Amino acid sequence: MEDSHSHSVSNGRSGASSWWRAVKPFANGGMARVLQALLHEMIARHHPAKINLDKVPGRMILASLPDAVMFGSYETLRRKATSANGGVPLLFYQEAACGILAATSASLVFIPRFEIEKLIVADAALPAVQRVNYKSAGHAISWIVAKKGISGLWKSQYRVTLCTLHFTTFLLSYNQSFCYFKDSVRFDESCARLGASVVSGLATPICCTPFRNFVGFMQSIKSQAVQRPRPISSIDCALNMLKFGGHFKFFTGLSGYLLAWSPFLMVRFVLSIMVPSVLSSRLFPLSIY
Repeated sequence: MEDSHSHSVSNGRSGASSWWRAVKPFANGGMARVLQALLHEMIARHHPAKINLDKVPGRMILASLPDAVMFGSYETLRRKATSANGGVPLLFYQEAACGILAATSASLVFIPRFEIEKLIVADAALPAVQRVNYKSAGHAISWIVAKKGISGLWKSQYRVTLCTLHFTTFLLSYNQSFCYFKDSVRFDESCARLGASVVSGLATPICCTPFRNFVGFMQSIKSQAVQRPRPISSIDCALNMLKFGGHFKFFTGLSGYLLAWSPFLMVRFVLSIMVPSVLSSRLFPLSIY
């Protein structure tokens, strides 16, 4: 009797452990993003010790969802792929496939949030008589779906592509540079992770800036259709961009993006590493970690 009871308890713990092992990467990514949002609030308000956690804006929770999906799905996909490889480290194209799938998933979660925030900000700028006065994100979602259909939440294809490129570069540049620093340069793990965070923080704006500028140039040509012939394809538009602006036109504003985004992305990855490390330490001696 005691053996059967202990066996059932053991099975229960095993089931809970396997369930948490699947959910843990998503939870870690979300918690890291919430911590980063809190850190940003502390810096912005200049009162680090006076942040009231009961009044944390709901947008912090919304902001955590793309990161939870991105980090969680990436780690899960890599784990499955490594298992399918028989424990052999993934090749670059396999890493890239995992990164693209995880980045696409995060983009599909992020874009509706962006559309909701844009709608609420635009509504607040209208005269009081014309405002919808959205009460919550759910209210804004229901309005978008009613007026534009469910596809209205993913209206901007350009932004979906940019977010996918952003998240993919963010993940791959970190993982590849971490392996390089650890295996080739022989850094210890903490130094390798710090160096990889720096590389990822710099690589992401550098890779995304040309696409951002290309889209801006394409939109400017469309608005000037009378003065300039409309490009027949994206390649034609890129050639026009080279012709009128030269090679450096693709990297216009790069310094600003590096200053604005690189520290943000570096902190983002450092926190995503620290959260599981702290939770699995003696501070939180949970058997599920």
